[in-house]
Amino acid sequence: MRSKLGMAVGVVYLLLGLSMAVSPGWFFSITDWTSRQGLLIAAVMRVVIGIALHLAAPASRYPRVFRVIGTIALVAGLIMLFIPLEFWAEHMQWWMVDNASAFRWILVLAATPFGAFVVYAARPRSPTR
Repeated sequence: MRSKLGMAVGVVYLLLGLSMAVSPGWFFSITDWTSRQGLLIAAVMRVVIGIALHLAAPASRYPRVFRVIGTIALVAGLIMLFIPLEFWAEHMQWWMVDNASAFRWILVLAATPFGAFVVYAARPRSPTR
């Protein structure tokens, strides 16, 4: 169960990265990322991923790495709840509108290999001989 949870996180990142390479428009149309709703969606996604990686850590090949990444995601999600909306909107405007092409390729180049790593690492360790 725990390894499947970790694999699900990896698949989400892998699909996010690949879909941004092929058709980035869907991501930008999910919500108004410059709004309070966009901020909350981004924060909740980080908290959920952080918890999922923590839960998947004991069954993974790299439990310490999963815990560290999970902690970073969890803390980032919680900190995001305190970001002023004006700062968030300005930041998202800069990334997703003014520099959409760069944002797209950074996401592709970061999310795809990260997702592949998480899928690999979430597979249970083989029994020792």
